[in-house]
Amino acid sequence: KDPIGAAEFYLRSSKTDSRKGSILLYDLIKEKNFFTILKKEVDKKNPTAMYVWYGLQSIGFDKQITDGDAFNLLQKSAKMTDLNSLLELGQAYFKGKYIKQDKTKGVEIWKMAIDKGSKEARIRMEIANLYGEIEIKEKNDSFIFLKGSGEKGSLLAELSIADFYERGIIVPRERAKAVQYFRSAAVRGSIYAYNELKRLYDELR
Repeated sequence: KDPIGAAEFYLRSSKTDSRKGSILLYDLIKEKNFFTILKKEVDKKNPTAMYVWYGLQSIGFDKQITDGDAFNLLQKSAKMTDLNSLLELGQAYFKGKYIKQDKTKGVEIWKMAIDKGSKEARIRMEIANLYGEIEIKEKNDSFIFLKGSGEKGSLLAELSIADFYERGIIVPRERAKAVQYFRSAAVRGSIYAYNELKRLYDELR
């Protein structure tokens, strides 16, 4: 039994839009002594615990610490090469959350995460390339990579491909294929995909 380890995975699922992950995470942090254990692990410089506390604050599940404190924990965890924290820190710089936007630094941090074995960091970079936020390679290569990642289980890749087909980014606009990818993501628990499916069916009606 490892409540901090469980919180890490529930948090990751919550950040990929899983309603069930969010419910399980909320139930977990309401258990007696959860925060006592979390604080002790943070004091022990446990990078996973630092990531978890940052994550709980970032999604609004805990307000015991400030935005600045949460970001400080994220930075400390990332310095210890925690992959989840490197991914989140890169995202923070890329999108300008908690800190002044710096896409170049965000990409540098994602590359560090990739070198450490993070598949999701590469997926985020490929998505950014396809949306024209950065230029790292031919867009067709990025699309092929994302399709393969979606087939291997990446919910983030699957949602992006659905959006590309709906909006006609890189590929011809095909709502039938967008529906196919949104449906697959919705079955896997994505609230966003479920709502997009409802919207598409309502428009068709």
